[in-house]
Amino acid sequence: MARDMPYRVIVPVGYDAKPEQRFPVIYLLHGLAGHFTNWTDLTKVTSYAANYNFIIVMPEGNDSWYVDGASGTKYESYILKELLPDVERRYRTIQSRYGRAIAGLSMGGYGAIKFGLKNPSTFAFAGSMSGALAPATWTEDDLKNLKTIYDSLPPVFGAAGSDVRKGSKWAFREIRRTWGRSV
Repeated sequence: MARDMPYRVIVPVGYDAKPEQRFPVIYLLHGLAGHFTNWTDLTKVTSYAANYNFIIVMPEGNDSWYVDGASGTKYESYILKELLPDVERRYRTIQSRYGRAIAGLSMGGYGAIKFGLKNPSTFAFAGSMSGALAPATWTEDDLKNLKTIYDSLPPVFGAAGSDVRKGSKWAFREIRRTWGRSV
């Protein structure tokens, strides 16, 4: 990313008292117009996590849709090639597929499912909460009453027919193939 990217981490209760133990990690991706602090500031994720022995990582994704975008942003590369190694260097994580999960809300749900489908050897679980699963397929007509969402698409996915849109449509096709036409 060529710049510092913020993220928040929740470690298990007693993390420091267990210096030999390694922990699984859940990566939580925020939604469009969200912020990496949303999970801790707007939900009870910290208190819910207190009963479990895993690390939760909440990265900043801006309005990137978690893709390597048409405008040159590299959020997919950042998550996979910078964030994961940084977390594994700083925290006592289980550094294999079975120790990693990824989930997200809305835009983050799209990113999480896409990462899970494209990188099955990296994540054991991918989850989507109210996932916006087809952004690369949406047109201005599809979102005529949702201008804010539509305006986020061209900078990330480019114009209709762009290479980024074509590549991103793969995830939607794969989701439909896996879960059926109801998506």
